[in-house]
Amino acid sequence: MKALVKIEAIALCAVLFCGCVAIKPSLEEQSDYQKGKQALEDENYAKGYTLYKKACDVDKSAEACYELGRAYYKGIGLWELQKVAKEFYEKGCKLGEKRACEEIAKLNEQAPKDYERGFEADDRGDDRTAIELYSRSCDANYLKACNALGYKYFEDKDRKTYSKAAELFGRACDGGEISACANLGRAYYMGMGVKQDYAKAYKLYEKACADGERVSCANLANAYQTGDGVKRDLLKAYDLHAKACNLNDLGACYDLISLYSDDLKDKSARDPARYFNKLCELGYEDMCQER
Repeated sequence: MKALVKIEAIALCAVLFCGCVAIKPSLEEQSDYQKGKQALEDENYAKGYTLYKKACDVDKSAEACYELGRAYYKGIGLWELQKVAKEFYEKGCKLGEKRACEEIAKLNEQAPKDYERGFEADDRGDDRTAIELYSRSCDANYLKACNALGYKYFEDKDRKTYSKAAELFGRACDGGEISACANLGRAYYMGMGVKQDYAKAYKLYEKACADGERVSCANLANAYQTGDGVKRDLLKAYDLHAKACNLNDLGACYDLISLYSDDLKDKSARDPARYFNKLCELGYEDMCQER
């Protein structure tokens, strides 16, 4: 009997004192407002907005009305909703709906502006706004934005975002965005978001270098100079340093001169005089003495 009384006392404690027992409602027991809040926290914006609207209109939840207004006002997740809208516009356009085609054109016209605004936000350190604007612009297939968004994910300390970065670089590179090819090459070289593969990295560097991406030229030059993943070839390294230098990569200019002075045995094969002149003209006085 005493044991039964003790059990009843514990049960009473659980009912009367909130700190005694905390029971989280199951998903079925949660209100539309609670489900909507969780959906937004999980970045499932379309579901979250729908549930908030239902909670506000049907359940008359004041909290839901407030949170929905706040989300719209701040633009939370709207780039994700725009992505969904674009998918339906594309379907409608393919089925012959002229208005859907017109809406796609509007989104595409907005994309460069969103990229510029994203760049401005990025420059002032507003990462969240930058990512949303880059994402919206990338969803409209503006490849500069896809590359910029990939770089944001690539510089994130959370390694889980690297694969997403590599995917964006690949998409932009395939579309002709050369700086994205350079970034994808770096991803393969470092094994970040993709399996490390020097051959793929150097192939991408070659593609980017051929189109005048100076960092890729310098990266290739260093590889041939050290024999890192390729057969060592100092003359090829020199020529790639020279190309990067001519593209105003000053580090490559110094590396070229260092290679010539320290490693290149046949000095008659190349003449670095013009690169001494280049650095001298840019204000590096120590190079003026070497001419």
